[in-house]
Amino acid sequence: MNRHIFLLAVFILVSAFFLIISCQANTGKNSTTDYQGDGQTEVTPKMCSQEAKQCPDGSYVSRTGPNCEFAPCPEGINIKEKIKK
Repeated sequence: MNRHIFLLAVFILVSAFFLIISCQANTGKNSTTDYQGDGQTEVTPKMCSQEAKQCPDGSYVSRTGPNCEFAPCPEGINIKEKIKK
C-alpha cells in the first residue's frame, strides 16, 4: 500500500515538473533560433490568446501581431446607430 502511495506521489511530482516547464517555454517574448547555423535567426511565432474586444461599432477584433495586441477597430458607420435608423 505504501509503495502505491509513493509511486503516485512520484508520478504527480514528475507530471507537475513537466507541466511547469512546458508553461514556461510557451510564455514570454518571441524567441529567435539560428536553424541553419548561418548566423541568421528566425523569429519563432508566439500564440496569442483567443480573446476578442468589442469595438464601438459593435464588431469584434482579436489579438494579432508579435505582441498579441488587439487589432484596431474598423472605422465607419456605427452598427448600433445604423440599426436605430
